[in-house]
Amino acid sequence: MLAQHSPAPSWSGAPVAVPAPLTATAPLAAVIRTHFALRFQSRSQSNAVLATLQQLPHIRAVRYDAARETLAVEGHTAPSVLLRVLSHIVTQTTIHPSAASSSTALPLPPGVPGPDAAGTAAGSAAVIFRGAQVLGPDGASFGAATCIFEAFPGAEGWAQHNNRGLARLVGLDAAGTTLVDLSVHGLPPHTPWGIALHAYGNLADGVASIGPAQRLIGALEVDARGEAAFVAEVAGLPVSELIGRSLVVAPLAACELGRPAAPDALAAVVARSAGAFENEKKVCSCSGRTLWQESRPMM
Repeated sequence: MLAQHSPAPSWSGAPVAVPAPLTATAPLAAVIRTHFALRFQSRSQSNAVLATLQQLPHIRAVRYDAARETLAVEGHTAPSVLLRVLSHIVTQTTIHPSAASSSTALPLPPGVPGPDAAGTAAGSAAVIFRGAQVLGPDGASFGAATCIFEAFPGAEGWAQHNNRGLARLVGLDAAGTTLVDLSVHGLPPHTPWGIALHAYGNLADGVASIGPAQRLIGALEVDARGEAAFVAEVAGLPVSELIGRSLVVAPLAACELGRPAAPDALAAVVARSAGAFENEKKVCSCSGRTLWQESRPMM
């Protein structure tokens, strides 16, 4: 039996209107706790975001930790829906740095830098999806996995030599619905790419040894910086059937069932992982960059 939770507290900000298409996805059967890193630009903005979330259907708890800049949303709403809604609310409530007064701006935590060279305020609102977990009876889990994408042309070996992104996968129900959270970089700007599951996890010869595509998962549109992201719930894709195979990001025209991966494709071997993805670190020990800086690839 699921633990009972007290009602979420009320916030004083005015809720933001959310377009119906953003929440059109059907609610999930399981109760999901979705985690975000969320930095607000002003107190009024934080109030508006939290008040809006509290009024969404199928939400049973909203918890924001201002000190850690973390948000947990609990309910039957799909993580991809929450990400779309949060991005919309933040966009609608963002104040340009030059218009923000000292009376409304939230103080930056110790060690967080001020405006960067591009003039973007370090305190401006930002949303980073950090993962999700199923709150099932007796701690029931439907599996979780992760993988790191590599590019192979011109690389000497593959492990950690040409990192192009990662994917995190969390099983959401017994029917095989899986949350796919994927981000990649270093692709040609403004080009369409596809995501596919290939038969094998053998990267000895790069993408030449991973076999044909067995399942088409989704599509990506690369932005002007060569980056792309994908967050969606995919039906009929149990995590248990992904372990040991390869997840591939390839030019969309080359993504066909039964077809080998294109030479310029990115590939990653799917490995089992812990499911919560509650990584609380604020600074990467390997690069010294903050969580917000780590959300962009190092150039």
